[in-house]
Amino acid sequence: MKHASIPITPQIKVELERLHAQNGHLDEDILIRASKAKRNPLHKLFFWDDEEHAAYLGRREIARQLIVRVTIEPHEAEELSCEVSVRKYHGTGDGGYADLGTVMGTAQLRERLLNQALAELESFQKRYATLSELAATFAEVEKVRASRPRRKKKARKKKAAARS
Repeated sequence: MKHASIPITPQIKVELERLHAQNGHLDEDILIRASKAKRNPLHKLFFWDDEEHAAYLGRREIARQLIVRVTIEPHEAEELSCEVSVRKYHGTGDGGYADLGTVMGTAQLRERLLNQALAELESFQKRYATLSELAATFAEVEKVRASRPRRKKKARKKKAAARS
């Protein structure tokens, strides 16, 4: 299903804002749980034939599309137009979507997003290292990476080795 095929009515936008305010973020499972109630304005957007696992996966895809397409307006701040996916959101181990203002205003979430971005940039750099046109960009990424404290993975490995 394409983004344009999901109608964002005022009732749907209000429900998404309510769920965001209630949970502090939006993710697929929050939307699916809320939409199970037949009176919920989101209910009619989802497929409810649970005979196949594909129906559940289809609901998750619809939920993702809704999250990405709707801007949640913070009450005291200016409108934000970006939802970002943050891995291990709120320590659950799962990803979740939050508005960029929330992520940037929360030290732990901002740190997670930056680590995620640097990991993605590292993967990007490995794929495109042969393109000399990107050398300056890669150099800037390295400056950011070098300015950050080293991750504690090595210390954990040393402790584990010492216990063995």
